[in-house]
Amino acid sequence: MKQIHALILLFAICLALGGGGCSKKAPEEALKEAEQKLRKGDLIGARIDLKELLRKYPDHPITTDARFMLAQCYFAERDFAQCRSHAEILLKRFGVQDERGKAAIELILNTYRMEGRFSDGIAQAEKLAKQLKPGDEFGLKIQCMISDLLVDDKKTSEAVSRLNDLVANGKDDLQRTAALEHLVYIYAETKNFDEAIRAYNDYYEKYPDYENKNDLIAGQAYFYNVKGDKDKAGEMFARAIKGYQEIFDKTLDRGKKAEFLFRQAKTYELQRDFASAREKYQLILQGFNDTPFAQPSLFAIGDSYYMEMQFDKALNYYQEILKSQAQNPQVVQIARSRIANILRQQAGARASARPTTPSLEQKPAENEE
Repeated sequence: MKQIHALILLFAICLALGGGGCSKKAPEEALKEAEQKLRKGDLIGARIDLKELLRKYPDHPITTDARFMLAQCYFAERDFAQCRSHAEILLKRFGVQDERGKAAIELILNTYRMEGRFSDGIAQAEKLAKQLKPGDEFGLKIQCMISDLLVDDKKTSEAVSRLNDLVANGKDDLQRTAALEHLVYIYAETKNFDEAIRAYNDYYEKYPDYENKNDLIAGQAYFYNVKGDKDKAGEMFARAIKGYQEIFDKTLDRGKKAEFLFRQAKTYELQRDFASAREKYQLILQGFNDTPFAQPSLFAIGDSYYMEMQFDKALNYYQEILKSQAQNPQVVQIARSRIANILRQQAGARASARPTTPSLEQKPAENEE
């Protein structure tokens, strides 16, 4: 009898651990499962799995991916000290020249920013930038991150000066416009809209062959609109949208077509013309669903309904994001947050709509809407 009980117990354990066999999961399979949990927003489940992976297989090649995912879990959970600890391990292992080391640097600097330790973040960034080889493009990203830290530390003029130098001296459009967007963001935050318009216009005039010059036109239109110059804004928005359409019609590259549709949709969003924006996003979902712009389009449609307070429609799109195995865990977290907010609002509305039995002292409001 004892042997039978032992066999039953062993069988139950095997089912729990292996789903029908006593074989252990391969580390690659365990990593994939943890990644799926991370994508779905199950941060606690992913973290537990990843820590167990690192404990069991400290020398396995998958530990690099596992540690990166674990750092991302801690960042999403706002445990920035733990996130930085794991990122520093990766940086020490790979160094500043390796792409994995550079990804770790971004995590490290973002933790300082989130913690409000701006001076520490700037000092660390300056130190790391000096270790890069001359001409390393990652140096630009570090400089832009330093500018963000400077703004957060109320050193705006120093940040603007740095960014202006980067815009002027960047070796190509990719570098220059990355700095330009950081610069314009500062002007937007400080409500210096004329300087934002000037920055976009100066770049447009200096680099007329820039492929995405319609972004510069749309950017100017947005700030004219904020200033209250509706006529100028409308004129420039229309110009940008026409420009995107012309490029879309000329190119044969499907990825580029999806990109220009997406940019066009974003321009409609800037005007708060959400219906037109959704039409463009739907074209991406229907005709370019295999491109990287499909999932952002799905999310953008949900957000457009959310901003219009059409919560039932927004809910459908956010739930579709969760079903689609989203690649970006932050997108999943935002979608989950939106869903929770909508459900709370709907629950509150139902509660307030329930009929109550008034007391004798209660009287209906005369002007109740």
